[in-house]
Amino acid sequence: MYKTGIILLTYNFEKKAELFFSKIKTSLEKRKDVVLIIIDNNSSDNTKNIIENRIKNNGNYLFIKNKENFGFAKGNNIGIKKAKELDCKFVILLNDDAYPINDDWIEKFENILEKNEKIACASSIILNSNNKKINSAGINLCYNGIGYSRDLNKEYKKENYTEYIEKGYAMGTALIIKLKILEKVGYFKEEYFLYHEDSEIQLRFILSGYKIGFINEALIEHDYNFNSRSGKNKFYYIERNRLFNIFSQYKIKTLILIFPIIIFWEIGIILFSVKNRWFKLKIKAYKDFLKNIKNIKEWRKENKKIRVIKDRELLKHMNYNVKFSEIDNILIKFIANPISFIYYLLLKIIIWW
Repeated sequence: MYKTGIILLTYNFEKKAELFFSKIKTSLEKRKDVVLIIIDNNSSDNTKNIIENRIKNNGNYLFIKNKENFGFAKGNNIGIKKAKELDCKFVILLNDDAYPINDDWIEKFENILEKNEKIACASSIILNSNNKKINSAGINLCYNGIGYSRDLNKEYKKENYTEYIEKGYAMGTALIIKLKILEKVGYFKEEYFLYHEDSEIQLRFILSGYKIGFINEALIEHDYNFNSRSGKNKFYYIERNRLFNIFSQYKIKTLILIFPIIIFWEIGIILFSVKNRWFKLKIKAYKDFLKNIKNIKEWRKENKKIRVIKDRELLKHMNYNVKFSEIDNILIKFIANPISFIYYLLLKIIIWW
């Protein structure tokens, strides 16, 4: 029935709703083969009433109300399953604080997947709606599991980018996925709840031999504001899920080799958590990581079934350094990153499996 399903996952969307619907209205009106699937994660404000009033008499809008907050992973899985029921070819995941810039953005998202069978998913240049500079040109992923936005806060220059993300992955803020490939490798891991679920699923795409596409245009704006105080709410999930990624993706031989550098970075992150009074959250991340050992073993078995590349190839998709534009840390810049670079070179010499 539909070619593409846009999945909008909302939570306390009340203040953002008017702007979002005004931005997406025209692009939906001209595409009767596109459906907007709205999944609300049990908002506590007036979101549900606002959405119900907005979508009245609109045939290509669907609204699903969750009875609890299922997070990014399960919330989007619910939308993806609905898109499958509607025979969609593609799904576009769209954050509720992300807005299309152009009316033809859907076609441009679809085109990159249609022209290459090996591209599993793709995103575009995403601009910060506040300063119109780059919020993401893809996410760089270090082999220690830490991810950071590529070219954050830089001016967008078209000549700087290609149609693939050679290292890292595409930002989940606005992400189109080929549904038949998603069916093959599996949906989001719901145990992640939120954060790093987009990196985890794209690592599975890479393990399966697929590519991550990149649309070299600024098509999406993201209402993004970095606030170190809000980091406390993210720190636990990011740290726990980062460890999930490391221990579910690499082969055992690789894990043994990279374990010393993982410990090196863990010491630094523990010190960072102490400084920011998040140490209890770091300990909680470790505890909950250990509670999920059984799940990790199952994920490793699943990844083994779909894997067609070696860890040597997987490492080529990883960066060796960590860089946060919001945090200029001398210890990271002059000690941690140089050590990680040397260790990365050694891994490239040793790892041939």
